[in-house]
Amino acid sequence: MADMTTLIVISSFIMFPAVMMAQEVVNHGVCPVPMNKEEEEIIKEQERNREQMEEIMKEIEISCLDECQTGQHNCHDDAYCTNTKRSFTCTCKPGYTGDGVNCADINECETGNHLCDIYVSKCINNKGSYKCVCKSGYKDMCTGRADRNECETVKHNCNAISSLCRNTKGSFRCACRKGYSELTLVCYTACLKNILVYKYLFTRMRENKAYFLNVESKLIPVYCHMEAAELGPCGGGGWTLVMKTDGKKNTSHYDSKLWTDKKDHNPSAGKTLLDHQETKLPTYWSTPFTKICLAMKIDHQVNSIVINKQANSLHSLIADGNYRSTSLGRDTWKKLIGRQASLQRNCNKEGFNSRGLHPSRSKARIGIVSNEQNECNSPDSTIGFGTSGYPYKNNTCGNMADYQPDNGNKNIEAMGYILVQ
Repeated sequence: MADMTTLIVISSFIMFPAVMMAQEVVNHGVCPVPMNKEEEEIIKEQERNREQMEEIMKEIEISCLDECQTGQHNCHDDAYCTNTKRSFTCTCKPGYTGDGVNCADINECETGNHLCDIYVSKCINNKGSYKCVCKSGYKDMCTGRADRNECETVKHNCNAISSLCRNTKGSFRCACRKGYSELTLVCYTACLKNILVYKYLFTRMRENKAYFLNVESKLIPVYCHMEAAELGPCGGGGWTLVMKTDGKKNTSHYDSKLWTDKKDHNPSAGKTLLDHQETKLPTYWSTPFTKICLAMKIDHQVNSIVINKQANSLHSLIADGNYRSTSLGRDTWKKLIGRQASLQRNCNKEGFNSRGLHPSRSKARIGIVSNEQNECNSPDSTIGFGTSGYPYKNNTCGNMADYQPDNGNKNIEAMGYILVQ
């Protein structure tokens, strides 16, 4: 089945609305959510017996192999190939004779197997057929050949289970029955469906990669983090990428329209994670969530934390500029930086749109600001995303600290990643 992989990729999200959460992925524009406990136990059991399952898969594929669709048959060009269990049959098309592997044209005019009126017309043989040509003076009286209805004479190769035969002039076509999907002229049977479902469970929805999500009625590729690797405490379970920001660039500066408008930025970079390509995807303003994964990459080290917060979108938490608090604590925010992290000891105002009263001091669209004084009027340190202000106004993601911070003065520029679930 040489084209099976291609078929699976195309059909994973469109053919099986009842299989797990595939339809939700397409309709709501979010990455797949974790399976329930029963589904998890099923998958764990299947993974414990993966070798046995793979043998079963091979057996299913062998029994379901349609040589007619894959071209793995030796039927003549003028023959119909009909799929059977573990094999196929070849039958010469109407107008031809032979065993299906070898087919020769039948001369209906010589055999008399035609519908021409020999008194007023002449039979002319064609490849696989014939035509009636009126004799001189009989144009208005002679009759041409009648169309054969291949559907009625069973001279067709439509699958009786998954398709219907529709007669056309001089031929026929196969149309999929209700409940079967047509793709590259294949009507998928229950047997093939089983193969796709198994592979869907084992691979398609468990890979860290880009999936096509339906966002605002448009299919766009968005990176989905499914497996736990690489994101530490965030784990896996279906994180949807929202934004990637480079602390060395001004793209995500606190005052940038990136945080307030509904325009994407470099969406082609939204198909990958943990690189240095900035992006802002439509998921920023269109994807609801209950958790946020914040990750920072400094050199080759990636650190992450999770915010449990429910909202209609990240845009709804940030765009209006209103402060919305979180309660992670300064030590949790410092985990984004690692052992180099440094903050002043007081204020510790954390959440969304965190800032002091003085507009030129440290601030963060998502993060924490701190001060050496026991108030938040003029913070001089921050850890977060969309940062700006004193002491390093051009650091837009990472950690900056001055005036008696707990681990020395810092200006650490990080690559930031924001995902939601």
